[in-house]
Amino acid sequence: AGGWVMSYAIGREILLHFATEKMATLKKEMENFQGSLFRYMLFLRVSPLFPNWFVNYATALIGMPFHYFFVASTLAIQPAACMSIAMGSMLRDVGETGLDIPKMAKRGSMMAMTMALLSMPLIPADDYKKGFAKLKRRLGLEKEKAG
Repeated sequence: AGGWVMSYAIGREILLHFATEKMATLKKEMENFQGSLFRYMLFLRVSPLFPNWFVNYATALIGMPFHYFFVASTLAIQPAACMSIAMGSMLRDVGETGLDIPKMAKRGSMMAMTMALLSMPLIPADDYKKGFAKLKRRLGLEKEKAG
């Protein structure tokens, strides 16, 4: 949150002066996600493609509301930190006791399920609706329309 506040208070004018075109491009990208800024912020936090320092500064400069930044950061960074700790623990165990395939498979599957769960907010709501409707049709649970 400190990076966001400092960037908003100090960095905005500096970057607008020296990188006008890049700031305009970033702002335009954010405007494309106007209906789902919270999801966009979750994506930025969960994605390993964007370093945290970049997200901290850039989101403030392109006008991301602070409450989206704060809540999405709180929700997304904690599981990622837990994943990093789990990976470190797995590597330590391999170094100390050797490779235990069943144990590694169990931990790996737990981590994969966690990542799948963390990815759920990134799927647009319309895709959820379409997916559930398709599942209902396949299972024969769809109500027949009167007609």
